[in-house]
Amino acid sequence: MLEIKFYLRLLVYSSIFLMLTSCKSPGSTFEGYILNSHDGKVEVIKGITLDEFKKIDTLPNGNEDTMYERYLLNYDSKDLKKGQKVKVWLPTGNVRTSNPIKAKAEKIQILN
Repeated sequence: MLEIKFYLRLLVYSSIFLMLTSCKSPGSTFEGYILNSHDGKVEVIKGITLDEFKKIDTLPNGNEDTMYERYLLNYDSKDLKKGQKVKVWLPTGNVRTSNPIKAKAEKIQILN
């Protein structure tokens, strides 16, 4: 009886350990348009069309009044300019789910 409890506990703890260590998600990528870029920060709106970007850009409060997913990214943004379509690579973890979502971008590629 004692032996069965030992093996059951070992099985449960091993299963929990495997689940916790295998739950790493890979980094993610997305495309969007740059709304602002300055001082090592890039604000990108995810998954919108050029027409949607133009509408957002003309709003009095910028994109604050929209339902789009916004990212404020730490990235050396010297070559990045407002209105460019970009592809963004985010690392695993270290993404703060706020509004806007804050993270450090691993890479930002200009698509147009």
